[in-house]
Amino acid sequence: GAAAGLLIALLPGAAQGALRLPAAAAAGVAAALLTRSGAAMGAGGAILVGVGMTAVLGRPVPGPLLTQGLHRSLRSADALAQDLARREHLTAEASAWGPRGAAAVWAPEEAWAAAGRGVGDPRALAAQVEVEVEGRVRLLEGRAAGAERFAGRLGAWLAPRADDVLLLGDEAGLALEGLLSQAHGRVDVAIPLPEPVRGVAALLPPRRARWLDPAVRLRPLHPELALRAARDRSAVVEILPGPWPDAAASAPGPAHFAAAARAVGAYGVYVACVHLAAWPEGAPAQLAAALADRFAHVQLWLPPEGADSLLLVASQRPVPLQRLEDRMSADPAPIPGLRDPAVVAGLAVAGARGAGAWAQARGAPIPPPDRLPPSIRTQPYPHLADLRDHLDPPQQTWDLEGARTPIPELLGQHELRGRFLQLMREAAAGDLKEVFEQARQLEAAQPQGAGASPMIALIEPYLRQAGAALARAVAEGPTSGAWAEADRAATTARLLSPTSPDPLNLLGEIALAQGNLSRADQHFTEAVQLDEDNVTALTGLARSARARRDTVGAEALLRRCVAVDPRDWRLWLNLGTFLMETSRTEEAEKTLERAVALAGGAHPAPSLALAELLLDRGRPSAALVHAERALVISENGYGYYLRGRAWMDMEQLDRAEADLRQAVLLDSGLVQARGAIGRIRWLRGDLDAAAEAFRAVLRIDPDNDAARENLRRVEALQARGAPPSAPR
Repeated sequence: GAAAGLLIALLPGAAQGALRLPAAAAAGVAAALLTRSGAAMGAGGAILVGVGMTAVLGRPVPGPLLTQGLHRSLRSADALAQDLARREHLTAEASAWGPRGAAAVWAPEEAWAAAGRGVGDPRALAAQVEVEVEGRVRLLEGRAAGAERFAGRLGAWLAPRADDVLLLGDEAGLALEGLLSQAHGRVDVAIPLPEPVRGVAALLPPRRARWLDPAVRLRPLHPELALRAARDRSAVVEILPGPWPDAAASAPGPAHFAAAARAVGAYGVYVACVHLAAWPEGAPAQLAAALADRFAHVQLWLPPEGADSLLLVASQRPVPLQRLEDRMSADPAPIPGLRDPAVVAGLAVAGARGAGAWAQARGAPIPPPDRLPPSIRTQPYPHLADLRDHLDPPQQTWDLEGARTPIPELLGQHELRGRFLQLMREAAAGDLKEVFEQARQLEAAQPQGAGASPMIALIEPYLRQAGAALARAVAEGPTSGAWAEADRAATTARLLSPTSPDPLNLLGEIALAQGNLSRADQHFTEAVQLDEDNVTALTGLARSARARRDTVGAEALLRRCVAVDPRDWRLWLNLGTFLMETSRTEEAEKTLERAVALAGGAHPAPSLALAELLLDRGRPSAALVHAERALVISENGYGYYLRGRAWMDMEQLDRAEADLRQAVLLDSGLVQARGAIGRIRWLRGDLDAAAEAFRAVLRIDPDNDAARENLRRVEALQARGAPPSAPR
């Protein structure tokens, strides 16, 4: 058993961390075998054989259980169950599990299908993709993704030369995206596991084009091996997801930073994006101090949004601010909201002195790289709040010689970042009485382009979690466990921000989705009391009134919404739909025409609603125009259905049937289109096809009275052999 465990540990990939768990299991089994207990020997031998075969064969095994990381499952008692429920609607088309490590790319099945046909909006697809490597899930959108992109930008802005860059730990290609904004020389990307690159490239052609850029070389090396082999690089940009190593990531620490110092030499720049969620309290401070021990000059950067990542910049020479100014002015694709060099430079809040003071005041040992820290079972600690008392002025973090940015502007940005960290510290300590008032003041003090609002940074994670849980709960039904998760996250945001209407609106949406109208009214009313012009809350109250059949109250609320913001087409669409449902067709038509004009081709919904109204009013030619306009904006099943209805009313049955079949192809659950196809088949004497269409409607919607009656009549005609009559 000991010999087999040693063999497994020595297989290729073990030094990279991929086989440390199997090797440890083999060692434990060997110890069990040495107990001379028959039961222990039998169980241990079986486990050893399984571990050995998995390690040697390394065959891909599908399913989330095998690619699910242990540290994610330990977050809470039901973490694994929640993750499995979330993944019910996702498919892993690029996955592997073996001696090199575990990796998968998850996306909805329709996203893979759209990518295979070469259609779909890449930005919309990116929001649905999850890249999982060794159990670490990385999203292509969000604050963590933004921090990784910003790390790549820093590499492009601060490197002495725009070439010979080494990129580590960037399986999702986010840092490469930021780096290629300017770096046009050689960029080496260490990718030990090819599955994430293959999967993301298949889904997102723009990202595939970056990986295929002639300046980019993908190298099948573990980041640690690539770093130790590098010398005199212009820049090394690294993503550090946690304090432990695995098959695709290094463990940061003194030895790792020593290798980084050798890799960049006397003139290069090392940039690291450290995600802080899994780090124990005080450890990031010690990590920053360890970096300062290896480099003469260090900068500690806040990410542009939020505070759950720390960006580290290190070099042996001071970083000139003038270099940042010149590179930003030449940037062909500047970051929205971060176009001013003073705003960007203000994100560098501390240097080597601050890192040392932070570690002395709050430092804790860096977790050992060969075990998971206890912090993985706790909520993430707000590490950067502890940095508040150890900030360094710009004169100590930058080489200001030749810089064009006035010193007072830099000092003003430095003060704003300090106030933001102070706000975080007070919120983390539970001192919430004046936190939001201070956040409002800080938001007002920030110049345009200074980054995200402090209030949003405080509650945005909880709002996002609540919104995602609510969407899952609605899809899964009344018995879903996601209802409790949504309520818990929204309530947490409410406690953190007692003067913000956003959590109240979410709580109201949750109650409305559950049919609890009185509770929904309570939450929406409180939101209106905080912000009398909050159209989200007013719209929620209108929906609740409509559910209670209070049409007078619903109309008053909807008209109040359009009075608050008369330029928002969504509000006019809500009012027009209400008027249409209450049979006030002439006024509804004028209202929907206004919604169409205000939308200006940005969304098909107003045109679809107006086309439906015109069909109901017996004006198919006018309806056809608006249905076609909606399809030009965005191809969708309902648009084809409405255009098919217009062709039917104009007795163009061939065109009508073609559109209706396209509607079913795009939306298989669109029973209206299936029923219309049945009526066309009936009119043409094809009773068998008509009956099958009506049966398809009833399979999807068993309570559809029109389909049931039409099917009864068709079957009666079939039984008598009678000629077809007009369908309903």
